[in-house]
Amino acid sequence: MGACPAGHARLVAAVAYLEERGSMTEVVEVEGAAALAAYGRAIAQAGAAALSGPREELGERLVGTLLKTFEDPETGPQVLEAFRVAVSSDAGAAQMRQWMSSELPRLGGEALGKSVTDLSEATTALIQVPPLHANAAAAQVWGLIILRYILKIEPVASASHEELLSLFGPTIQRYYTPVPA
Repeated sequence: MGACPAGHARLVAAVAYLEERGSMTEVVEVEGAAALAAYGRAIAQAGAAALSGPREELGERLVGTLLKTFEDPETGPQVLEAFRVAVSSDAGAAQMRQWMSSELPRLGGEALGKSVTDLSEATTALIQVPPLHANAAAAQVWGLIILRYILKIEPVASASHEELLSLFGPTIQRYYTPVPA
C-alpha cells in the first residue's frame, strides 16, 4: 500500500490464522484515516437521521440506521475495519479516541447544520444530554457491533433487525433522554 497522507498514522494490525502446514501470521496494513472517515460519515448520517424525527424514537432510529450502515456492502467493511483496528492496537485505540472526541462531533454538527468542536459540546448542544450518557450509548452500540459483526456470537449474530431494535432501541433511548437542567 502507498503511504498515508501527511498527518495520518498508518495502522498495522496483525492477523493470525492457521493453514494446513501450521500457524502463520500475516500483517495487514490498514489505512486508519480512510476507515475512520468512512465510519465518521456513516455515524454522522445515522445521528442526523435519528435526530430528524420524534425525540421519543431516537434510540430505535439510531440503532436501525447503524445496523443498515454496518450491513451496507460499501460502508460496512470500512467501518468494521475501523472497529477492528481500534480494539486491536494501542495506536488504533488512540486514533479512535481522538477521532471520537473531536472529529465525530464536528461531522455530526455539520450533518445537522450546526458548528460544534468537541464531544461535550455536541452532546449538550445537539442532543441535550451529558457526555457520559453519550458514552454509555456508544458502549451499548460498540458491544452490539462487536458481538454481531466481528465475533459473530449467536443469537445476536442472526437476530432480526426487529429483534435488535426492540431490545437495544429503548436502552439507547434512555441514554438520550434529556436531563433537566
